[in-house]
Amino acid sequence: MAFAHNNRSQQERAKLLATVLAGILGLSIACAYLATQSTRGAIRRAEKILADLRATGLSAYWSDQGLELKYDMKNTDQIIIAQLSLAREPTEGGYRGATLRSNPASEAAEAWILSEDAHQGQYEVESNIGRLIKMRITLEGEDLTISSRGYRAQAKTPANYIPEGLMELIIYLTVLGGKDATFSMIVNDQALVGDKVRFFQVQIKPLDDSTATVYMPGLGGLDRSEYKLDSDGIVQEILLHSLGARYQLKEKRIYDPSEESSSTEY
Repeated sequence: MAFAHNNRSQQERAKLLATVLAGILGLSIACAYLATQSTRGAIRRAEKILADLRATGLSAYWSDQGLELKYDMKNTDQIIIAQLSLAREPTEGGYRGATLRSNPASEAAEAWILSEDAHQGQYEVESNIGRLIKMRITLEGEDLTISSRGYRAQAKTPANYIPEGLMELIIYLTVLGGKDATFSMIVNDQALVGDKVRFFQVQIKPLDDSTATVYMPGLGGLDRSEYKLDSDGIVQEILLHSLGARYQLKEKRIYDPSEESSSTEY
């Protein structure tokens, strides 16, 4: 009789274990499904933000005046360790802009031009930050071409791709929407893998009506940055968690592009 009792106990334990494992499996499947749905939802929101932007045009958010912004990057001791300059102005049929990043040892210069509907554009970068980069990106509708140091690759852009020059505006529009969105972008030093274009995901998560956390690829994995914007979408501060440093806006200049140009070269 003792043997029969032990056998029944083992069977009951086996049934209980099977029930628990089935519950864990079901929960895992449900969590994976919810995570997939959440990711797809964030991508769809990004696609809609870009589609709406292209439908309304850049001039719905950018004026016919030139804009120049200058930032200092400070470490935790409030010592300036790098500088950033951004410039943007209207041009025939769209906008053009330039970015200059510099520290005592190196610098990166970028220039871009985009059509009013952001379907056509060109971007060039020359940098010796980290390693030497010299690259051109050409956008024609959904077709993207990258040329870099003798290599050339083409690809179809995802519907959630952020054209070069639009990053700050896309952060602003995502904050206005109030929900996280997942975009695709090109990372300069990882743009090509052999003869293939490599797109990376960027996650933008609004924290309130003026702040967003941005997750983008870095050397050690995902870098987390916090962007603070004013009511016009101008970035006031960027907190770089991986570096323990922050960019702070020190100068904002609005100018008439027909009379003068930005001090940041195009």
